[in-house]
Amino acid sequence: MKTAVLLMSYGSPETMDEVMPYLAGIYHGRPVPGYAVEENTRKYAMVNGISPSTAIMNSLLDKMNISLEKYDAKAFLANKHWKPWLQDVIPAIASTNAERIVGLPIFPFKSENVRSSYLTPLMEAASKTISGREIEFINGFSENPMFVKMWKNILKGETESNENMKLVFSAHSLPTENNQERDYEEAFMKASEEIARSLGIDSYITGFQSRGRYGNTWLGPSLEEACGSLKAGDRLLVAPIGFCYEHMEVLYDLDREFASFLSGRGIGYKRSHLPDDSKDFVKLLMNTVKIGAPMRVDDE
Repeated sequence: MKTAVLLMSYGSPETMDEVMPYLAGIYHGRPVPGYAVEENTRKYAMVNGISPSTAIMNSLLDKMNISLEKYDAKAFLANKHWKPWLQDVIPAIASTNAERIVGLPIFPFKSENVRSSYLTPLMEAASKTISGREIEFINGFSENPMFVKMWKNILKGETESNENMKLVFSAHSLPTENNQERDYEEAFMKASEEIARSLGIDSYITGFQSRGRYGNTWLGPSLEEACGSLKAGDRLLVAPIGFCYEHMEVLYDLDREFASFLSGRGIGYKRSHLPDDSKDFVKLLMNTVKIGAPMRVDDE
């Protein structure tokens, strides 16, 4: 096998019984704060303990492998905080004798937080089982022109049929104590501008969501701050372009918390769907890892 593509994601528990072990792993053996237990229990209870992200990522993996098969390549999936664990997947890749290994976190914007939290454990795990092979790490893929085309396809119908809705772009906020995350913020703003332009939209709103409770310095403004001047009767279409697939930061933080914030002010809320395991997203990832002939979003 010439190439192994390692899709990397955060990971999610699949039952309510797994929520506490999941949190214990995130906090690396430190006591899990009470607010984290309460918040995550509430979030996962919404979906009976089954985050949609697990099924979506498994389907995305299967579709990637169908596309990769003819190129003597194979995709693997590894999570940072849940099964399948990175340290378990790397030996499986080593056993294939792949000449080239591509690590691809499923986060669209270049980020130092993503780089440090995924590349470091990848190299540590690889050093134990893989030697003398090329390892590449892709930190963000929003610069790929297919990213804007993909989101244009997602939003075009919604914006055309809802002319009076205000378009809002969102991305996950990140802490900035150790680094300013300028690349992340700039990538988000650039993608928002390019997607809006592709739709013929001049006016839009950008904001960050899902800010954590630790630390004092996070990317802003929050969505609530960004939408603070809106008035009752306004209607929003929220496009969470900082996310690639459905999971709790979208279902809870947007569809419940932010929607509730807006409802209390008489503002309408609608959210776009996400790339998930769509054909456009598979093509974008194939193009990003540079396997096969270059493709466009409108290619069959």
